[in-house]
Amino acid sequence: MASWVLSISEDFPQHWGYAVEHGTWDLRKHRDIRGRDLIYFWQSGSKGGWLGRAVAAEDAYLIDTAHVPPGPWDDWPGNPPYQSRFAMNVLDSAPAKKVSWGKVRKDLGTNINPGWIYPFTTAQEKVLASYFASSVVESILEQLVQEDDTTTDDVARLDLSVLSEDQRTMVEQFVAIREGQSGFRKALLDVYPGCAITGTAVLATLDAAHISPYSGLQSNDPRNGLILRKDVHRLFDMHMLTIDETNAIRVAPQLTDTTYGELDGQMAALPTDDKSRPDPAVLAAHRAKCAWLPALEGTPPGVG
Repeated sequence: MASWVLSISEDFPQHWGYAVEHGTWDLRKHRDIRGRDLIYFWQSGSKGGWLGRAVAAEDAYLIDTAHVPPGPWDDWPGNPPYQSRFAMNVLDSAPAKKVSWGKVRKDLGTNINPGWIYPFTTAQEKVLASYFASSVVESILEQLVQEDDTTTDDVARLDLSVLSEDQRTMVEQFVAIREGQSGFRKALLDVYPGCAITGTAVLATLDAAHISPYSGLQSNDPRNGLILRKDVHRLFDMHMLTIDETNAIRVAPQLTDTTYGELDGQMAALPTDDKSRPDPAVLAAHRAKCAWLPALEGTPPGVG
């Protein structure tokens, strides 16, 4: 796990609010940010100061504007253009201390400026963390990142009852990355030659996606999973794309005039083995959350 500081332009201070709302951040220059990394956000300019911190929910990936939904930013697609994106879970939306960057620089023992994106040493990470109040959820996350790779028993005994629903969701997503995602991904790649929606077979672009959101180790059943290209995974999680009872791909009306609209009506590439195919009940539950789908009932795929 690494820590990074990202600076938000004084011209667009509202972008922090958009980031909190959408749980995502776009970078103008690609950086090697990984799932579980801590991200600290700094507001640049005369009113500079810490805005909050988050944990990356996935590795940063390159933005292909032909396939990735537009970012929520007021200057989209950016000048220079945004190059990469990662999903994140916000840990704090306000610092415990208000400090100047001069103070931060002194505490860190470095001359970097807040416009730089920079990985920090362990000692510097502790300094960054000191600007925010520690929490129960932070303590649990620290357990997850500090233990070795054989953490099944350790994860199972974590007491999540003290957390709010949102905090439990955050920790459970983190656990999915830390504990089960590797085995889950391997099991799915054994039965999917590529993305079930687009057919893309480039491993670096593929995610092991849960159909029903992660709710514990039992969620890592291959019948609750699909191999999806990263951008398609995001749309699937946003319920803007789904698979109907005939295994046809259905796409939300607002995507009709995009390249995603061309997928509507095509058949999803699913395993033929019943033990590996997605559970029909789980897919039905996903469709039920696609509020736009009832409006398309009775409309042949590709027409709506």
